[in-house]
Amino acid sequence: MDGEWWPRSTDAAAELPGLIAAVDRRLGKMTLRVGLHVDAWSNIPHRIPVAGRAVKVGWFQSMDRGLVTLTINGHEGISLRVIQPEAAYASAPRDPNGAPPVEDRTPAPGAWAGQEAAQDVWEDEGGHFGRSGCP
Repeated sequence: MDGEWWPRSTDAAAELPGLIAAVDRRLGKMTLRVGLHVDAWSNIPHRIPVAGRAVKVGWFQSMDRGLVTLTINGHEGISLRVIQPEAAYASAPRDPNGAPPVEDRTPAPGAWAGQEAAQDVWEDEGGHFGRSGCP
């Protein structure tokens, strides 16, 4: 698991553009494809328009309902655990530092915080992690 995402609704067409844009900014790379469980979301398009391009959306019944995966150009995939939109802020899962997901409920950058320094060390020592922390 590379992080958590707390969308405002289960409307994929409304929620995915913000997620994709935030992940693209965070990684400095483009998201090529998003995968999600077909029964966990409503209004699932085949493509999502983001920053002048169309990102493919794959619908699956075999994947975890509480998971969204993103395929990133030149990078290994990213898996985000989805916090249900109706979850109360006080009861939302906490990151390793005890902080809840960010209040604006964009992809939780706190889930990646602290991993970047570890990744840089790992890469410098001959290991290989992508920028999201995926081995």
